[in-house]
Amino acid sequence: MMRARIADKVHTTYQYEVIVGNIGTVYKGPSVVEARKMFDYYIEQSRGGYGRAAGESVTLLLNGEIRREYVGSSVEETRRRRTATRRPIRRR
Repeated sequence: MMRARIADKVHTTYQYEVIVGNIGTVYKGPSVVEARKMFDYYIEQSRGGYGRAAGESVTLLLNGEIRREYVGSSVEETRRRRTATRRPIRRR
């Protein structure tokens, strides 16, 4: 039993995933190089303001945990609108 546990830890595979807000998962696989390429590509798309990725957030995950994250302008704009439209609470 102990050998099986050690073997599981040694042969852990890495699963990278890149998720773009409006699009969904754009990469899922074992290559960190490909994941970083896709992450950087979609950040440029988001910053450029064109296409489906315009203003969207981009997230890079490793085995389901966030490793890098770019918060797009559409998220920031939504936050600003929400705080600007909040009405003060009236107390009686």
